[in-house]
Amino acid sequence: MRQIKFRAWDGEEMVEVAELHLNTKELLVDDEEWLSMRHSPLMQYTGLRDKNGREIYEGDIIKYHLTREYGENYDPITLGFIGSDWSVDADIFGEVRIWPSNGVMMTQIVTDDPEMFDKEHPVPNRWHVNQECEVIGNIYENPELLEASK
Repeated sequence: MRQIKFRAWDGEEMVEVAELHLNTKELLVDDEEWLSMRHSPLMQYTGLRDKNGREIYEGDIIKYHLTREYGENYDPITLGFIGSDWSVDADIFGEVRIWPSNGVMMTQIVTDDPEMFDKEHPVPNRWHVNQECEVIGNIYENPELLEASK
């Protein structure tokens, strides 16, 4: 069973949430300071760790090296394409979100190598987060990481 925990952005830095008080909409951080949930975005721990062992939270920005081949003839035995006519070997970056229907997903995906993609094979809209990804920042401290070419 995964551990349920949260962190919050206090406007200057990420802080670990010690207690949630839903009736007053307040967060206890650092066992002494109270923050309003209205002004401090709350991010849930996903239960996953990246390839370096770092915990992954909603709002993190992660990097994933995508390698994939595409072709017209899909082989269900090998779960791959025979005679691929296009392949991707590029880094993608995205924001972590928890989707009730899909699990932990990378969204708002961008790449630093747009030449690897085209109209027929676009940059994915979302991608499942796994232990092969790497946390490189978060949407509050490093929003520029999601400004690469789409």
